[in-house]
Amino acid sequence: MTRAEYCSYEISRSLQELGFDEECSFNYIIEVPGTRHEEWDDVECQMCEVADIERIPKPTLWEAQKWLRDKMHVIVLVDYMLVPIDKCRRWKFSISDNVGLRDTPKDHEFYKTYEHALSNGIEAAIHLISDRVSQSTIQ
Repeated sequence: MTRAEYCSYEISRSLQELGFDEECSFNYIIEVPGTRHEEWDDVECQMCEVADIERIPKPTLWEAQKWLRDKMHVIVLVDYMLVPIDKCRRWKFSISDNVGLRDTPKDHEFYKTYEHALSNGIEAAIHLISDRVSQSTIQ
């Protein structure tokens, strides 16, 4: 798989905050600030500087799309259109939930690749869900 087929760190982090806890083949490994300390390394027989780490699941775009659909009931659709100006395919996304199609700020944008459109659609779905969660906590 190529790098473009995985969620970015920002999207992965946001998915985790929404409750994404699926098993993924890869993780982002982030050093926890302020946790550097020295520890004895039995293999090297010396003290080594180490830090605590945090693992953030790094899902493929498909895994994120499937989780949003199955767990959050938000569907990210990607389709292509022939743009007459440059006569090439351009991809776009739309988002649907139990209310129907949802408007997002990026609804009318076109992308050169399917993966770019899907990534932006996932990001827009996360914002939609986050807004819905914030509104329900306010009430």
